[in-house]
Amino acid sequence: MERLISILKGEAKKSIESFGTSSLFYASALKSLKRDFGNNFVIAHLKLKTIFDKPQIKFNDREALRDFHQEIKCSITWLSSIGYDSCLYSTEYLTKAVQRLPQSLRQTFYRHSKELMERDSISLIQFEQWLAQRLKQFFNPIANVIANIEETQSKL
Repeated sequence: MERLISILKGEAKKSIESFGTSSLFYASALKSLKRDFGNNFVIAHLKLKTIFDKPQIKFNDREALRDFHQEIKCSITWLSSIGYDSCLYSTEYLTKAVQRLPQSLRQTFYRHSKELMERDSISLIQFEQWLAQRLKQFFNPIANVIANIEETQSKL
């Protein structure tokens, strides 16, 4: 029991400290941890909340935009790995993600999303892919020229 307490942090540690250090309560402590912290829905919601409850990214803050993209990408990977894909297709989370963008990028995404919505619904996965493309253009100006050429060729 002491080992379990020593490896936990924060709220999880606080929640089982009341069980004491006797090994008799180890199973009860584990059951409590699983009940309170093992709910995939709660964990997924809290993880996404930490990403989306931050302030809006300022115009031309490329580092913040890159960090935001990495957080989205990691969350998608993590949610998929635990089998909790429903958050990825939630319009609520998509809206929150878009709201973090600077105004100019938000408008660009809305124009892009109109085209996507004609074919299918939009998910956080598609948002992440779109954001990855925008970052390529921000960090590599030639990528914008290449993207325009590819777009023109695909329309032909």
